[in-house]
Amino acid sequence: MAKKKTRRNLTREAEAIKKFFYIVNKAGDKVPFAPNAAQTIYDKARTNRDIILKARQEGFSSFIDALITLECMFKHNLRCVLIAHDRLSTQVLFDRVRFFVENLRGGMKLDFGRQSRREIHFRQTNSTFYIGTAGHEEFGRGDCIHRLHCSEVASWPNPIELISGLFQAVPEQGTIWIESTAKGRGNWYHSECMKAIDGRGDFTLHFFPWFADPSYKRKAQITDKELTQEERELRKQYNLSLDQLQWRRAKIESMDNSEMLFGANLFPQEYPATAEEAFLASGLSVFGFIPEDTKEVVEQTRFITLYEQPSKRCQYCIGADVGAGVGAARSVAWILNCDTMEQAGEWVSDCVDPGEFGMYLCELGERFNGAYLIPELNNPGFATVEYLRHNYPLSKLLQRYQYDRRTASDHRMDKVGFLTSERTKEIAITNLRRALNEGLKIFSEKTRAEMSTFVQKTNSTLAAQDGCYDDRVIAAALAVTGHRHLYRPQLEVVSQTINPYSFKAQREVAINGFIDEYGDKPSDYHERWDSRVNYDDA
Repeated sequence: MAKKKTRRNLTREAEAIKKFFYIVNKAGDKVPFAPNAAQTIYDKARTNRDIILKARQEGFSSFIDALITLECMFKHNLRCVLIAHDRLSTQVLFDRVRFFVENLRGGMKLDFGRQSRREIHFRQTNSTFYIGTAGHEEFGRGDCIHRLHCSEVASWPNPIELISGLFQAVPEQGTIWIESTAKGRGNWYHSECMKAIDGRGDFTLHFFPWFADPSYKRKAQITDKELTQEERELRKQYNLSLDQLQWRRAKIESMDNSEMLFGANLFPQEYPATAEEAFLASGLSVFGFIPEDTKEVVEQTRFITLYEQPSKRCQYCIGADVGAGVGAARSVAWILNCDTMEQAGEWVSDCVDPGEFGMYLCELGERFNGAYLIPELNNPGFATVEYLRHNYPLSKLLQRYQYDRRTASDHRMDKVGFLTSERTKEIAITNLRRALNEGLKIFSEKTRAEMSTFVQKTNSTLAAQDGCYDDRVIAAALAVTGHRHLYRPQLEVVSQTINPYSFKAQREVAINGFIDEYGDKPSDYHERWDSRVNYDDA
């Protein structure tokens, strides 16, 4: 008897998508849009405020845009917006929307009021579907957006600034979709996903691993006995087939070049098995693998986090990245224990002006045994350096170094502070990478997060990924650079064995023998003898 097929239950909207729309599948064929397994799971769990963290090419952008198009066809007066990270991606997504409405099943035709490369107006419902590119168009200023689809948000430039206007334009009854693959930790997308995982904020997180896509499989050429320990654990934990593991193995092998380029294979980031794995991948970071060292916080205040109290036996370097103090870039002081090569703490604020930051640096330096200070000189840093020049020992401030190509050495200049240029930044970052490879321990999770998104961009400059910070990274690099140029380890006192036949040893023997016989050192004995004798009477 043939096994009866079980029909997946779809919501009314998903059934309508299947009824009305065609889509071009991965093979390039025009087929009815039947929601796949991952899309069906999401369809049943969706809310009006969703974050979708996903593996690559699982079709969520297509499904969301199909939902929006469907609503524009049957609901009145909607204003819907799709925004992606670059113009090409935005246009590709919108071309898919246009394909939906121009190739409706059953020969159905729609009446469009206007149609262009940037919008589709549905005349019968007076609903409009717009597109935009993150950072190039402004939406939300005085607008009302009923459906908002934010695609690949982790790759947006300055997402905080863009999102603030967009979200304010969506009413409580409206719907927001945020979907993206991960792009390292420490950025806005990572922060929002973590908030959703913890149950904070307005958004619900929906995570879909790579094996949620049934197409991610390949005819197995491996057996159970040939599986690695990692593959055995994955198969046991997620009930994976050998075909799925064969696909995974082939995909990792095809992405080996990413390890040479970025310091790690990008498979866990592009095709994660867990939400944590998606963000733990190093991605494009110039630092590659970053050890997750931990240490208990011993002091926490508004600005400062300490992992150790100052020790009189240790020397410290404090790197200082200076912000303007107006709520944008932050001022960061990163404290390094030069003797143990461990992070001692960090001081962070975005509301302290550069001159006042100089005062805080003086206090930190004095507290940490007269620490060496390495302040950045650029822009607002001039005010900080000027304060330090008059209020902190010059011998404890980094004086600028200049690289002499003829002698291949550094020469100190009579100028205080670290002047950051593309070349000097590369030197400082190289120092930090070298220190990390040699065992530097970083306890701040936020510093490690910034390092994971510190990349070499297409124009070869070193900086944070779009939407991420690098203040802690620069401050840490300055602290390590100060360690290289200023730190001199304290010399240990080595006990020396005295030659028993030396004058000093023989004198010690004679004095000890005199004390044993007369009870006093020779000098004390003669002083008492002289006090008893009256030389005048003699």
